[in-house]
Amino acid sequence: MVFQVMNIIQINPTISLEDSGPSYSVPRLCESLIKQNQKVELATLNLNLDPTKIGSYVKTFPVSLGLKRLGVSFPMHNWLKRQSNEKTIFHNHGMWQFNGLYPSWVGKQKSIPVITSPRGTLSNWSFESGSKSKKIFWPLLQKPSLKNITCFHATSIEEHNEIRSYGFDQPIAIIPNGIDIPEMSSNMIKKNKTLLFLGRVHPKKGIDILLNAWLRVQSSFPEWNVVIAGSDLDILGKGGYLNEIMQYSKEIGCERVNFIGPVYGEEKFELYQSASIFVLPTHSENFGMTVAEALSVGTPAIVSHEAPWRGLEKNNSGWWIKLNEDNFAETFNNAMSLSDQEIKKIGLNGRSWMKKDFSWDNLALKYINIYKWLLSGQTSPSPEYVHTI
Repeated sequence: MVFQVMNIIQINPTISLEDSGPSYSVPRLCESLIKQNQKVELATLNLNLDPTKIGSYVKTFPVSLGLKRLGVSFPMHNWLKRQSNEKTIFHNHGMWQFNGLYPSWVGKQKSIPVITSPRGTLSNWSFESGSKSKKIFWPLLQKPSLKNITCFHATSIEEHNEIRSYGFDQPIAIIPNGIDIPEMSSNMIKKNKTLLFLGRVHPKKGIDILLNAWLRVQSSFPEWNVVIAGSDLDILGKGGYLNEIMQYSKEIGCERVNFIGPVYGEEKFELYQSASIFVLPTHSENFGMTVAEALSVGTPAIVSHEAPWRGLEKNNSGWWIKLNEDNFAETFNNAMSLSDQEIKKIGLNGRSWMKKDFSWDNLALKYINIYKWLLSGQTSPSPEYVHTI
């Protein structure tokens, strides 16, 4: 299929946090669009980036001295001002910093269509649990900038509803994140009797609920253990929650819980594959890339309703449950009571589901169609996955 070549500018605050979903999904979106012969550039802040590990399509910009937390980058702003022709479109993936405001400002000034992916930052939990500065930033800067964009992108119907709850009436395209499906050799990595959490170690992720539930069942399953993999560092390299949750695990009496730090690349997927069950008891998630990664290697998942994974039940590839200690303890008990073969079958169902519905090639075509529609001034019928109400 041949498409008109567009000038697609993606904007993401950082791609250096390897355990952050957008650090994977935004570059992979760019690469998939390039594969479809589109002109793509990714503008990002130069925060702890290894130049040998970024694609040639990535343009990095310095953060203004003393304004790192606000994501201020005058060079990025000025560069965006120069990217204007009739085939240019901005796709912004950042909020709550100035780098996420620039696309809206420039788009309005230059009449460039702007699509914004909130990436879960408009959920009630994320909004209410953020810093007090959000209460000032929102009415003065963030909300006005979002009023000026052309279209939103949501990864689920739940995120669509969150966006609408703030009164925004622009079109919303619902497109999930994609996933690369790893090859699995006939000599599969041996499954351990492990409940695995992998991701950022942050209060939002509900690790305390995981530990409380595990405490209630650990004596009934002495051959099982819990592995918690991830870092607590944020975009500025600050943390502290990891030590807090490790201490909490000891204080309440958890046994066989291992905190192993962050894992990346091939080692990460080997860890997913070696675990029997993946667990995400999150308070808020617009997608949950770690769930897709676990399913892609045949590991079933237990996920809270606060992540948009109701398809786990429809595709018989895991458990989608209400977020509370009782539900997780009961589900742990039921899942760990299954035979190895039963768990394996559920996991392979998930791998087949990922292959069918989350291919990057198919998703890239959806993005191209929405970009074309926006560049046309929305004069043609909208793609079927675009919601106008």
